[in-house]
Amino acid sequence: MTSQRIYDDLRFWYNTILLSNKMAPLTMLSHIRRAFCTRTHSLQTGSKASLTKVFTAEEVKTFSEISQDKNPIHIDPEYAANTRFGKCIVHGVLLNGLLSAVCSTKLPGPGAVYLSQELRFVAPAFIDRSVTAEVEVLNIERLVMTLSTTVRETETQKVLMEGSARLMIPKHLARGR
Repeated sequence: MTSQRIYDDLRFWYNTILLSNKMAPLTMLSHIRRAFCTRTHSLQTGSKASLTKVFTAEEVKTFSEISQDKNPIHIDPEYAANTRFGKCIVHGVLLNGLLSAVCSTKLPGPGAVYLSQELRFVAPAFIDRSVTAEVEVLNIERLVMTLSTTVRETETQKVLMEGSARLMIPKHLARGR
């Protein structure tokens, strides 16, 4: 959103709210949301968003119980010490969930729906290590956005998982393009 558009929108709402006060409150709220709450500036090829998280042993154990994936490589330090990784690793689907969180909260944001995803696990994510999930817009056609997806170890920037995703974006975001 350009500074001129922000100025024009603010002036319009100032006049609407303070001077005329003729618009119904719900209509006014709808217009304000459309003017200031949509992320149309983010919906461009090359736009990026990310989230960083540390998965703890407790979170991994809880996920193991919920999902019934009790592979000892994730939850048994003694067992994991004798594997090629040398210690417990985070479930790959938790990394994927972090990518989903980026899409649903940042880019494109609330209302986005996954249509498909392709991913490749490059290296393990270890418990209690910071990871960063990042998405980048590759293409937008009508209501479908294609993103590249990457999860890296935050400190070293080592790629842990990479791929792509296709999401259906909400109509109100597509209209602003």
